[in-house]
Amino acid sequence: MTRSVLLLTIFIATINQATATNSQVLRLHGSKTVGASLVPALLDAWLKQKGYTIISKEQTAAEELSIMAENAHSEIIRVELHSHGSSTSFRD
Repeated sequence: MTRSVLLLTIFIATINQATATNSQVLRLHGSKTVGASLVPALLDAWLKQKGYTIISKEQTAAEELSIMAENAHSEIIRVELHSHGSSTSFRD
């Protein structure tokens, strides 16, 4: 439970940083458990809340998902989600 809370906190901090810096690529690496369904659902909700429409979702490799979204200003954001396990969170 503590590990999930920590990873979720890191996820939220990363999202806030990406928003603050107007980054166009958001990379999330970590937990298989959280990355399998929770993070994709959170990403969908976050992108919609920020005014983005999902253009595509592509499984790029085992436990890897790429999401492209666009807002009304034609700004595109790409999200790379790699859920290879908690031990991979800080390698990149």
